[in-house]
Amino acid sequence: VVVSNDADFAEAMRYVRDGLGLKVSLVNPNLVGESPRQLSSAATYIRRIRRNHLQQSQFPATLKDNIGTIIKPARW
Repeated sequence: VVVSNDADFAEAMRYVRDGLGLKVSLVNPNLVGESPRQLSSAATYIRRIRRNHLQQSQFPATLKDNIGTIIKPARW
């Protein structure tokens, strides 16, 4: 399973699919638009993440650890 909308993964996905003979599922996290053609053509299956599932799977806007605080950028 590849969760991305980045076409740079296309060749690796093709290798797994064609070279290793395995199935490759592409899960597109982009809420609008389609996956790049070279990426979607390398996948065996294509699915889209629903907005609520994407939101539920993200870290909180602020995280703290023993080093300091990490704040998620507003545009994410």
